[in-house]
Amino acid sequence: MNKRLLRMIPLVAVASIVFGMTILPFVQPYLLPAYKYLPFSLSIVLAAYLIWRFWLITPRRAWIGTVAVLLFSAPVWLFSVSFVEPLNQWSIAISLQPKNLDVLPVSKDSRALNKATATIYAQNSNHESLLRAGHPHITADMKDPLHPRMWWQVPFYYREGLNYFMGSVAKIVRIDADNPGMSVDLHSGEHAEFYFGEESHFVRTLFAMRLPLSRPSHAQYYLKPDGTWTLLIPAISYKLSVTGAMIPYFSSVLEVLPSGWYNVWSPDEAGSYFPGAPLFPLELGRLYAESHGKFKSGLINYYDTVLGRNNIYEVSEDSVTGGYSPDDVHVAADNRFPFYQVFEGLGLTQMIPLEPVGPSFALSEVLLFDGGTGAVRSYIPGADLSLNGPRKAEKQVWTALPTFPHEKYKAVEARIKTGADGKVYWLFTVVNITADQSVFAKLVLVDARELTPYAFDSQESVDSFLRGPN
Repeated sequence: MNKRLLRMIPLVAVASIVFGMTILPFVQPYLLPAYKYLPFSLSIVLAAYLIWRFWLITPRRAWIGTVAVLLFSAPVWLFSVSFVEPLNQWSIAISLQPKNLDVLPVSKDSRALNKATATIYAQNSNHESLLRAGHPHITADMKDPLHPRMWWQVPFYYREGLNYFMGSVAKIVRIDADNPGMSVDLHSGEHAEFYFGEESHFVRTLFAMRLPLSRPSHAQYYLKPDGTWTLLIPAISYKLSVTGAMIPYFSSVLEVLPSGWYNVWSPDEAGSYFPGAPLFPLELGRLYAESHGKFKSGLINYYDTVLGRNNIYEVSEDSVTGGYSPDDVHVAADNRFPFYQVFEGLGLTQMIPLEPVGPSFALSEVLLFDGGTGAVRSYIPGADLSLNGPRKAEKQVWTALPTFPHEKYKAVEARIKTGADGKVYWLFTVVNITADQSVFAKLVLVDARELTPYAFDSQESVDSFLRGPN
């Protein structure tokens, strides 16, 4: 090989690294939208070129007008399915195709603690003034599939010094999600030290370099069976649908080790290597569910106002001012569907209930997204069950708590539960939103059919009630 070429290899490598570390992080935010709307952009360029060629060669032929209309119609359509939200969601609904379930899977988890309260517990467990708490994320310990244990995990970052500029993680605090009290594990993550956390410039640059056509979703720290930790960042990219729209999908997982080294895994590989990790992005579960609810009966049905629209569903929850904000965890009301649960035979799963748009509160459908891969399943209650959605069930919580003023307490994070007798319930965590924003108060089960509420002080009492008399 030419010696001159050999000498240039290190220079090219250094130039590539410098470009990746300095330029690409600033270019990548613009590169991704360009990729997202690539079919529309290419169609405009191609249509303009072909029309110009037609007029240049045979300007007097009538069929040129027809060709011009056809060439212009493609960009208009691609613009519509790219930028018009209903058409884009219709494209998502077409591609979803959930697998139907005949019976509702049994929930095996015992999660009682809500996200906002877990944040408070983590902050109160910190005795070091130079550290600050990050966003909590949930995970499931699947060592015993019959009795899975769920944890809220909160990373702690440095407030100042070199580690602050590096974005280093000092430790990870784990809060027992099965216990509504302040049960904090300070030992497991005591030495979970990452040179570069998910908020660091290094990790953002690494993501931009390795996955330039993707955007990061919620990061999480994963405890391996050998006691070591790793950082997992799911990636969302875009793929072409049958309508011509580029729709978001779960594309890969970036794994960053404490040393700063990394791996990139496919969703199937990551789901296999990291069981119990909530890898499927929450925002995708929400978007997919909303799209499916609106357009499962087709685009024409959605716009049919003459004959009356049928089977238009929405997420069964009250709206929150400011919209859906999955990462704003410091206000109890802001943690919205989907919620993670562990179901028998399915493992860690995102659960989203749907009800008809309008005055009805009937539980029309439950979508279940695999927490690792995003595979979707659908359960539609039979007409003989006549179950109510959580929005209606939440109103009955206060029947069981007559002394709790509504302006000071809120029922949050509805989870679906099945009793040993086959009855379906909604489990709510009731928190005091005036005392440090979200202090735990009660657990309330509401019968999804009869709307009878039952109040409990502990998750053990809830589990005992669901098991029924021995």
